[in-house]
Amino acid sequence: MKTLTRTKNYYAMSWRNGHVYVTKTGKRYGVTYYRFDSARERAAWCAGGGTAVFSSDYREEVPADDPGLRYELNSNFGEVFDHSAE
Repeated sequence: MKTLTRTKNYYAMSWRNGHVYVTKTGKRYGVTYYRFDSARERAAWCAGGGTAVFSSDYREEVPADDPGLRYELNSNFGEVFDHSAE
């Protein structure tokens, strides 16, 4: 009998131009999502980004149920980069 194992993923996003939203839609602008194998790895990566919310390359953790992340994970056009592959 084959046993399926589930691995937990951790996510973060990088705001290219700081916290910027599209005025008409309210969607995030210039965001790239990343997947991590551990919470510690994700936290270290987030700490290496911009220091203020509106600075370029601001990084923050994203919960797995975040609507923007879910869209990227389930969309044919979405991208979530594997951080361990960088």
